[in-house]
Amino acid sequence: MAEEIKFKSAEDFTITIELYSGRKVFFDLMKITDREWRLIFKPDTPEEEVTSLICKVTDLKPEEYQKLKLPELKQLTETLLKLGLQPVSNPI
Repeated sequence: MAEEIKFKSAEDFTITIELYSGRKVFFDLMKITDREWRLIFKPDTPEEEVTSLICKVTDLKPEEYQKLKLPELKQLTETLLKLGLQPVSNPI
């Protein structure tokens, strides 16, 4: 059986941002799988599923996410992409 990978730094996968409205949003990529990550950005993924996955990776509730203004949605998307694509700072 393969040994479970242990990450050296949880900070590689988490961040808190402040939206334009002042609302703070916490992101934790350890809450989703690679398959879920890819579904978020797959064009034919139903909107409800994308909302559910983004809420899973953040501390937002679906109704909060759906009420965000476009600039804040862009902030969320940009942060999610940067967090997911950045190199791990403490590689194993």
